[in-house]
Amino acid sequence: MGDLNDLWEKLALIDKEDDELEIFEEWSSLLRGRGHLCVTVKVLSDRRFSHEALKQTLRTIWRISKGMSITDAPDGLLLVEFFDVGDKDRVLI
Repeated sequence: MGDLNDLWEKLALIDKEDDELEIFEEWSSLLRGRGHLCVTVKVLSDRRFSHEALKQTLRTIWRISKGMSITDAPDGLLLVEFFDVGDKDRVLI
C-alpha cells in the first residue's frame, strides 16, 4: 500500500488538466435537479476520436448496474448521468 501512497503524492495536474469548468446557461438546463447524479468527462487528447466508441467503452468498463446516459455537452465535454448514486460513487473511487 505504501507504493500506491507514494505514487498518489507525486500525482499532479498539468495546466491543461487544471482548467476550471465554467457553467453556462445551456449547462444549467442539463443539470437542473439531477446534478448530484452527474459527472463531466473530458478527453485530453489532440487526436480525433469517436464519441460513440468512447461512450460504449465507458459503459462496458464501468459495468453500471442501474444504467446511465451519456450526452454530448458544450465545449467538447460529455455529461454522464448515473441512474443510481451508488454506481456514480463506485466509478469515481
